[in-house]
Amino acid sequence: MVSNRREETVRVLIHGWYDPLESQMLGNVCVVKECGLPAAYHLCLKHAFPGGVVEVLPAGQSFVIGCWFAERKGSHFLLTLNDYTLGKLFGNRKQFEERLISDGYTHVRLMPTLEDTRTVFLRYPRVIGISCG
Repeated sequence: MVSNRREETVRVLIHGWYDPLESQMLGNVCVVKECGLPAAYHLCLKHAFPGGVVEVLPAGQSFVIGCWFAERKGSHFLLTLNDYTLGKLFGNRKQFEERLISDGYTHVRLMPTLEDTRTVFLRYPRVIGISCG
């Protein structure tokens, strides 16, 4: 059987930590339905959240990856979600967090700094990482 599937190498560059309150608008527009305000990446200041800035190559697209800590059935989780997906699927952070709670997660909280994210790994060495998009 012959496959027409083309393999492509994707690289991810990590550019640092993003704090919406310290950012400049980069000429983008917020992806939240009916918002349209200027955005640094994919969300305006009203919808943005702190996280790691990554660039996906070769496409050259940049995203903010947020990290949420949560518990479920005695296990600890670090869930990640990019700003584009959060904006398109959930509209805002509160709706995403409400979805996690409805899925059985408790103690859901966004990690506001890189240091807070690192602390999770030190405090909970068996934390389970999950990419939500």
